[in-house]
Amino acid sequence: MKYEYDINDNETLLEIINKTDETLVKQYLNNILMNDQLQALDFKLTTNKAISSSDMKRYIFCVEEIFNQYKGKNNRILSKNYSALLLHLLSFLMNYGYAMFDKQYYKEAFILSSYIFSKINPSDIYDEKGTRDHLNSECISLWDKILDKCDKQTIEHIYHWLKDYLDRSLRNYYIDIFFLNHFKDKNYLEDKLIYLSEHLYQENYERYKDEFRIQRWGNMCIIVLKQLGYSYEQIHEYLKDYWHYPFIRQQYITYCIDHQLYDEAILILEESLQLDTKKEDIIQYRQQLKDIYLNLDDNEAYKKQLWYSITVDDPGNLDDYLKLKSLYTDNEWKDIREDIFLILPDDYPFDILYKEEKLYDRLLEFVINKHNFTYLYKYDDILKDKYPKQILQAYQTILNERVKNTAYRETYRSWVTNLIRMREIDGGEKIVDEIVQEWKIKYHNRKALMEELERL
Repeated sequence: MKYEYDINDNETLLEIINKTDETLVKQYLNNILMNDQLQALDFKLTTNKAISSSDMKRYIFCVEEIFNQYKGKNNRILSKNYSALLLHLLSFLMNYGYAMFDKQYYKEAFILSSYIFSKINPSDIYDEKGTRDHLNSECISLWDKILDKCDKQTIEHIYHWLKDYLDRSLRNYYIDIFFLNHFKDKNYLEDKLIYLSEHLYQENYERYKDEFRIQRWGNMCIIVLKQLGYSYEQIHEYLKDYWHYPFIRQQYITYCIDHQLYDEAILILEESLQLDTKKEDIIQYRQQLKDIYLNLDDNEAYKKQLWYSITVDDPGNLDDYLKLKSLYTDNEWKDIREDIFLILPDDYPFDILYKEEKLYDRLLEFVINKHNFTYLYKYDDILKDKYPKQILQAYQTILNERVKNTAYRETYRSWVTNLIRMREIDGGEKIVDEIVQEWKIKYHNRKALMEELERL
């Protein structure tokens, strides 16, 4: 608790201290600081005394003690304590990391903040409040400030720490971005390229390949190559041994499209369609080809890509279906539409296309065959005026089948809701009355059902 002055105090603390023997004050202060590690470190910072290696060990020990406060019996951080731990560490960083920076102890500020960063990021505990991201951002912000002010020796220390962290960690967005966005002198860039290329090579020749890690190193290589001023042709040559990976080709495809090198982009995209099997990759390639042919006003090639998209790569894609439809007259489209219907798989949701094409007779057949209230709800507003008898019959058939089995009150209530819905259809009043009378005779012993029928 903070010491507060009272109106009855005759002297302030400062006055008392000034009147006290200096030796006694020093002895008293020493006793306090010897028993409070953080207060002692605070005092040294305040007096601008150099931070020793022993002091740094003490700061690290304080971080460890913070972690220990939030551990459970199994010596692990409890999920319920995680946000409080992160807030405690954030406060510690802001108080001591930034104090070190203000006193121009740049290397020490980095050592402390990087230790905190390393400690919190391997955690698999879900941080629902986003406090870890806030703490990570504060660490990165402090590192930015440090790099702007520190000497070459500290820059070297930070650079090698980052490489070591990249060596031993899974992907960390903050570290990857920080590493790529700093150290842009040519010597550093060349060293980065060697370092990243070695990792890419090693990952590529692992017995069990991790494509996620290969893509990580490959993308970072490409960024550094760009920073070194390599042309995309040079990047392609540099990474030719990894051409079988989609992300390498995609980088080059994007370059060709951005620079309107459409012929080259088309060749690579066609090659990629043969090389790759992942649906998301295929869809992306097809989309890029469609965009290219659209830009080139090559109508036939554009139609061809839309056709492949709808029938092979992304069956029934509605957007592409509508684009293809817009390229034909109504008479031409009828035959093409029927060809598409024949090619699409049996489990395709044809109701979407039947509705689009206003093929209501087929839509009705589709809905009735589904034998499901969901489809009746979805389309009865379209179909009930054209086919009232068929829609009422579909509702009645499902209800009479389901009522054979007892159910909970909620289910009975939903059946009655369906009966109310049926009443709104032409001829529905008569059929609903017949159903209700039949149920009251057959199922009179189902109290909950009888009560729900009273809502009609």
